[in-house]
Amino acid sequence: MPSSLVWLYSHHDYNLYAAFPSLHAGFPVVAAAAVWRQSRKAGTVLWVWAVIVWVVVVYLGEHYVADVIGGIVYAVIAMTIARSLAARFLRRAAPPTPRSPA
Repeated sequence: MPSSLVWLYSHHDYNLYAAFPSLHAGFPVVAAAAVWRQSRKAGTVLWVWAVIVWVVVVYLGEHYVADVIGGIVYAVIAMTIARSLAARFLRRAAPPTPRSPA
C-alpha cells in the first residue's frame, strides 16, 4: 500500500457512534419508491443511486451495515404507514355514492 494511503487511513476520523438507523440509507429509498410509480426509468436511476449511497456510507465509515439495513427497514415501514393512512383518509373524504332504488 502506498504511504500516502496509509497516512490517509490512519488519520481518518471514523464515526464510532454511527446513527441507527441511517437516514442516509432511508431517504434514497423513499425517493426511489416515490419516483418509481411515476417513471420506471427515473426510478431505476434512483434505485442505483440508493445502492451507491448504501455502499459509500459504509465504505467511508459513516455507518455500519446494520445502520444501513435499519434505515432501509425504517423507510419501508414509514412508507407503508403513510400509504395506509392516505388510503384511509381518501376513503373518508370520498363522497358517498348514491344508491339506486331497488
